[in-house]
Amino acid sequence: MFVSTCLPRFPFEQRAQGKLFIFTPMTKVPYRKPPLTYSEQLTQLKERGLIISDESAFLEIIEKKSYYRLSGYWYPLLEDKPNHIFKSDANLRLHYKSIHSTENCVN
Repeated sequence: MFVSTCLPRFPFEQRAQGKLFIFTPMTKVPYRKPPLTYSEQLTQLKERGLIISDESAFLEIIEKKSYYRLSGYWYPLLEDKPNHIFKSDANLRLHYKSIHSTENCVN
């Protein structure tokens, strides 16, 4: 535990003047998911039900944009969001058009 009597850099009205501040350090939670290659990401999405008709185009997109950035676009296609399972008709091609049309807005 770290105890400090120093005032934080907040506006004067927000300071707890003359009071004791107690800071407790947070413990780090280990990250247990292994990193996936682009091909493994493609396989994982297909296993979860996403329809990917052109795999080479998908790999090109995911290399340029990243899985994390694209995940926001296919989030509405998820049927089971906690387990990342797609709806039966979830098609990447339809959503690629929406990604491509909003490209200037997302950069």
